[in-house]
Amino acid sequence: MDTVNIGKNHELELLFQKIVRGDRQAFDEFYDAIKKPLFAYCLAILQDEEEARDAFHTTVLKVYEARQSYREGNVHAWIFAIARNTSRSAVRRRRYSVTMADDFEVTAEESVGLAADETEIVQQAIRKLPEEFRQVVLLKYFGELSVETIAQSEGISVDLVKTRLFRARKRLAEILGTTFESQNERT
Repeated sequence: MDTVNIGKNHELELLFQKIVRGDRQAFDEFYDAIKKPLFAYCLAILQDEEEARDAFHTTVLKVYEARQSYREGNVHAWIFAIARNTSRSAVRRRRYSVTMADDFEVTAEESVGLAADETEIVQQAIRKLPEEFRQVVLLKYFGELSVETIAQSEGISVDLVKTRLFRARKRLAEILGTTFESQNERT
């Protein structure tokens, strides 16, 4: 870090300490000092000006509300961590969200020739998957999304999506194998 940034960080730290003590003018100066880089950061994450503006204002509000809980350190890093988390939350809110309700049903068209009882068994097996596996399975096979789109919407790498799909299919095979074996033993 160069001396200019060290100086700015020190100034920001001093301003923030004044804010903690209730200095309204210090907040105005603080706001002016952070608005451009903080907004640019939110915009870089969200790629949408309106969402970035919302994330920026939410971040400023969170910083102000949490001012008493801030412990001296690097106020700049603390603010940008709040902005990162706020922006990522916005990304998660807008991503493809597939949740499986208790009344989730696979229709006859989607069941690919499965009998009604087999369809219910598959639904139950999917419900037994850990959330991160269930989510990618639903997005891939019911949402018909590409691995790349799933990675983007989940904020994870393509390789991680592939790994989760592989592990989910393996787990489903185990669950379904056990289920069908126990049914065969009963008949």
